Amino acid sequence: MSNVDTADRSIDHLYPEFRPRVTAILADMDEWCKANWPGHKSTISESYRTQARQDWLYAQGRTRPGDIVTWTLHSSHSSGLAADIVGDAGNGPTWNCPDTFWEALTRSAHAHGMQRIMDYSDRLTCHTFNGPLTTTPRTMPRRRGSNSKPGTR
Repeated sequence: MSNVDTADRSIDHLYPEFRPRVTAILADMDEWCKANWPGHKSTISESYRTQARQDWLYAQGRTRPGDIVTWTLHSSHSSGLAADIVGDAGNGPTWNCPDTFWEALTRSAHAHGMQRIMDYSDRLTCHTFNGPLTTTPRTMPRRRGSNSKPGTR
């Protein structure tokens, strides 16, 4: 992604060992939606994030107009180790999901060895996951300003 105002939603841009967990959570949530929230599915609203985008998002509500949307300048998104999972009624990501969606998402994340990260205001509608990996990512960008996607050099 080259534009700071555009979210990268590709699962392919996540760290390789992290992808199967996200895929499993999405599958769990799609099954949950079929049974409990017909006409909806789960989706990734954002996956990999460059440091430039993280800086841009952090400025929102602080030095740029809008509501605050992130609490950190150093996000797991920038290493490909976070994915924002939300609902989708067929017309794109929505955070307007029933509480039971978020509860099911938390259970699924935990079942796949992940943790649900609360957002800056501790709202139930948080949606970012990361978790311990069995290997140490060696090719993930670590320095500020790196725009390399995980798994690349």
